[in-house]
Amino acid sequence: MTALHNIISDTVIVEGIFYIRQEILGVSDINGFRSVEEILEPLKDKYVKALLQYIVDPAAPRGSWGLGSCLWKDLGECPFGHRFNPVAMLDWSQEGYLCKSGGVWCIRGSEQLELPLKYLDGHNCRMVIISIMPRQVTEETKRQDLVGQVGNLLNTLKSLKK
Repeated sequence: MTALHNIISDTVIVEGIFYIRQEILGVSDINGFRSVEEILEPLKDKYVKALLQYIVDPAAPRGSWGLGSCLWKDLGECPFGHRFNPVAMLDWSQEGYLCKSGGVWCIRGSEQLELPLKYLDGHNCRMVIISIMPRQVTEETKRQDLVGQVGNLLNTLKSLKK
C-alpha cells in the first residue's frame, strides 16, 4: 500500500489592483497589466492549492469598504457587496485540479467550484496558486513518519506530566 505526499512544483503569487480592461480581468502589479487568463493558463489541469483574498489596508479609515481593499465606494456599488457589508472580506481557498469549464475557471476536487474571480474587479487582492505534484511514499516511509509522530506525542505527554 502507498500513500500520497505533496511536492510543490509551480507557484503563482500576484498582488495588486484587479480590474477589467477592454473586457478582460487583469491585475496591475510590478509587472504592469497582466490578464488573469495569462496568469492561470500555465497551471491549467494541474493539481493546485488556490487562495484568493482581499488585502487589508491598515491605514484605511474605520468602516472603509473591504477594510481599504475596495475601490468601488465612490461609485456606490461593489460586486462583492461592500455597500451592504463594508467589512466583508474575500478569503477563499480550495484544493483540486485547476480547470476551465464553459469559459469559467474552476477547481475540481470532490466537487467543481468556480474561482470567485468576479469579486476581484476593483479590489486590491492577493492570488496564490501553488501546483502540487503527488508522489508515492513507501510503507517504510509511512512507518517512520508514524514512529516520529508517536515519539513527539510521548515527549509532549511526559512534559505535561512534570
